[in-house]
Amino acid sequence: PGAYQHFLDAQARYQSVPFNHNPGPMLETGAFHCLLLGLMKATHVEHAVHVARAMQQVGVGLPLKLLSQMIAALPCRVSSAHAVAFVNAMGPTVSGLDASSRGYLNTYYRLLVMEFCEESASFLARIRSASPEQLERGGTACLNLNASPNGKKVGEVCLNSPNRQEYP
Repeated sequence: PGAYQHFLDAQARYQSVPFNHNPGPMLETGAFHCLLLGLMKATHVEHAVHVARAMQQVGVGLPLKLLSQMIAALPCRVSSAHAVAFVNAMGPTVSGLDASSRGYLNTYYRLLVMEFCEESASFLARIRSASPEQLERGGTACLNLNASPNGKKVGEVCLNSPNRQEYP
């Protein structure tokens, strides 16, 4: 991603400054946060782990609410190793908490992420192994959908099933 390449360039500039000089901030705090959310939405969790570790090294804080949003934005296809590495890298950067609360939060989020990854992997495996007709009967999928322009809003598509049910 282009934003991730921008981060790598900023990190290289930051690390090239001699140790007895003040390099200034690597990136602005808001840029770190936007980059992390963008990487999570684009399913680049391994890159987000790298950015989170850099945040920890530089000392950039992260509000607890934003960490919760990032955990909720985890894609269902992420491996549990990458997800746990992300939580471990982000845990120490949470601002406004003492060390024991941060440790409890890190443990809780790690368990939550591992459970989410296990459930999503089993659900995806069930989808792969089932026939399309079984998925349609179970309500997981709709077959033979037709796309047409939505007359209510410009740019939106409406999906129509054979039994004329609409899915905007």
